[in-house]
Amino acid sequence: MSAGHHSSTMRRELLPYVESLYALMYLPLLIVGTAFVVWYELTRKAMEYNHTAADTVYAIIIDVGYVSVADAGVTFGVVEGGIAIMILARRWLERIEEKREAEIAEGIAQGIAQGHAERQKKWEDWNRRRLQALEEGREFTEPSPSLYDDEDENR
Repeated sequence: MSAGHHSSTMRRELLPYVESLYALMYLPLLIVGTAFVVWYELTRKAMEYNHTAADTVYAIIIDVGYVSVADAGVTFGVVEGGIAIMILARRWLERIEEKREAEIAEGIAQGIAQGHAERQKKWEDWNRRRLQALEEGREFTEPSPSLYDDEDENR
């Protein structure tokens, strides 16, 4: 699976949550921003500059426009940035898991190879002792290595 395909798949999985995240972030920020603008225009600017009611209403409308644009930018950045972070974290965790699985498989293969080598060495040592006894004319009564010798030793 390509990285782009994987990213778009995850994005589709998150879509129902993303829409609600936009609403959950945008509306409270807009309300707080609007309240601040109204407070600021009524208590600070109107008194300082002796604005008329129409000037104050006009200033509030203009400032709320700025607040909504800024709020949209912040909301977009936070939500999309959060999604990007989740996608990157998921990819990172998947790479770690793939590496871990590969290391486990490699360890198993090494263990099997080592087990075969040890068993082969036991048979070769046993055969060397058997041939040496035969060459010296001695009776060789040592039993051959068993398939279960290692299991008996580990019990």
